[in-house]
Amino acid sequence: VREIVYAPRLFPVPKAPDYVKGIGNLRGNVLPIVDLKKLLFGEEGKVDEETKVIVFSKGKDDAGIVVDEVKEVMDVDEERLQRVGVDETVKGVYEKSGRLIQFLDLDFLFEVEEVTALSKGGEVREEKKEKVKEEEEAEILLLLKVGENDFCLSIEDVREIIDAPEELTEAPGAQDYILGLYSLRGVVIPIVSMSRLMGLSQGEGTRVVVVQVKGVPVGFLVDKAREVHRVFRRDIAPPPAGFDDKTFVKGVVKLKGKLALYIDPQELLPDDLGEYVESCQGGGEEVVSMGELRMFVNFLVGENMMAFPIEKVAEVVDISEIVPVPKAPFYVEGIMNLRGDVLPVISLSKRLGLNSGGSPERIIVVNTGHGKVGFLVDRVKGIVRVDENLLFPPEEIPNFEEEFLDAVTRLDTGELVLVLNPEKLLGEYTEVKGEEDKGSGG
Repeated sequence: VREIVYAPRLFPVPKAPDYVKGIGNLRGNVLPIVDLKKLLFGEEGKVDEETKVIVFSKGKDDAGIVVDEVKEVMDVDEERLQRVGVDETVKGVYEKSGRLIQFLDLDFLFEVEEVTALSKGGEVREEKKEKVKEEEEAEILLLLKVGENDFCLSIEDVREIIDAPEELTEAPGAQDYILGLYSLRGVVIPIVSMSRLMGLSQGEGTRVVVVQVKGVPVGFLVDKAREVHRVFRRDIAPPPAGFDDKTFVKGVVKLKGKLALYIDPQELLPDDLGEYVESCQGGGEEVVSMGELRMFVNFLVGENMMAFPIEKVAEVVDISEIVPVPKAPFYVEGIMNLRGDVLPVISLSKRLGLNSGGSPERIIVVNTGHGKVGFLVDRVKGIVRVDENLLFPPEEIPNFEEEFLDAVTRLDTGELVLVLNPEKLLGEYTEVKGEEDKGSGG
């Protein structure tokens, strides 16, 4: 079963069996509609705008059956299904609360030439899926706030996000948008004011987004940088009129109800930036490549700093309505609707047995082997890059479930970061999801 819909407008099919009511259009797919009452009992079924059609599939073929009423979805113990050999359409009989329920096996319908000839919905759907896959390739974008203006960068361009340094070394002979130089793990990086560079009013300047530009790492000072969004490429509009000469603008994206300029950091700064940085280092040190570092999204649960590998993170979103799930494990807050996708939401504080620092602020959406899962966290700090040599296997940590850890590392600030394994955090909920999926019947 794929879905249950109201009967579409039907068009008769010449020379089809009398139980084929006709064909209908279901979102561009041609769907043969079978009168189940006529098929089973020889009586004509009623079809009007209130009639329900159950759409089901076999392989690449789709068909719909007309029914009088849809009653319920139930779980069935296969062992209690009594086999009968009365008719090829009846797979077995099940007893529930004194009622005998007949389970139908309609595979034989797809052996009827007139039905299979009309049933190309599956093939169309597969073609559409491929087309949608091509059209809806997504990009992961980091949303930046500079004063009252929103910008975004591709997450592939971002190396890490750090707190704005309290002290900077003067940058001799630099443009006014270069605020100074900062040593990040022994590498000298220029700190660039995004507000000055863009000619905007100065904001708080609390975060530095480190990006590899012209072969060297550069830190862009911004007001906020903590939101990660997944955007389909078809939703990225071309640069507006008047931006033709601004090659750093790749397009415009609507995020959280506001327009954000999608910028290319490679086009923001002059080509001789690398030479300038090398001259500031005296030419004696080679600028260390940051490509060997691993990226993590780090966040707080209570006072504990934790992280997920960035390749596992789909996006970071605001908390929306969470619907409780009956009989779910205690750490499952419920389910939420994310642009049409239903995903479970897990409280990390409950799962790890930690005290929360207050009301959670964000949900980190993570890709797992069981689909997307949202994790409630108190605060998202940003993105950090860690040398693989500084990722250590988890040791005994008091009052913490070591089984959920992949590694432990320490930031330049001295803070200990626990790298979590999202697959292990699911625990028994993987079985609960499986049972729900099985029982839903599509």
